[in-house]
Amino acid sequence: MPAKKAHSPEENGQFLNPRIFYEGSYPDFIMDDERLTSTEKVTYATLTKLTDDNGRCCPTYQEVADKIKKTKRHTVRVITSLEEKGLIQKVTIGN
Repeated sequence: MPAKKAHSPEENGQFLNPRIFYEGSYPDFIMDDERLTSTEKVTYATLTKLTDDNGRCCPTYQEVADKIKKTKRHTVRVITSLEEKGLIQKVTIGN
């Protein structure tokens, strides 16, 4: 089966579940995005792997930091940057 062509969420202005594009490597729109640092690309891939079939991803900042081998503080900055670039959407759940 051919790989799905990954399109940026910015192309149609709608939320996309990134997991549908994950096949063990980064989607093309992530690899080709010159705005992203290598750490942002690794973080995006990590979040993608942790995303469920409904597009939800609920790790703590520390869990992500441990996976990408960065400090929690740096991880918060990277995730905030991904959100500012329109690649992810943070939603607060609970109180």
